[in-house]
Amino acid sequence: MAIKDNEGLIFRELRKKVLNEEPEPKNNNAQPDITKNEVINHIKISIFSGLKLGIGITLGSFIGMIIISTILLITGLSLAAIAGSYLNVDVLAYANMTHLI
Repeated sequence: MAIKDNEGLIFRELRKKVLNEEPEPKNNNAQPDITKNEVINHIKISIFSGLKLGIGITLGSFIGMIIISTILLITGLSLAAIAGSYLNVDVLAYANMTHLI
């Protein structure tokens, strides 16, 4: 640490002599000023993004559930109709009577 401090001191002295000016002190902790409106806008954006994501997931899962249940119903009725044809049972008429379709 002492070497770095001495080097910094030497370079500062050289800069004073060569350029005849004082170097500006570094402020590594400088943070940009954030206004109240920027904070409110960020909060609004995050709330609306969360709402859009939640609505999208809900609608997507609901539509997916409807599509998958429809596919399963059609597949089940087809398999039942195929099995019923071997057993001489009219599965689709029975499904229509029981309001499955």
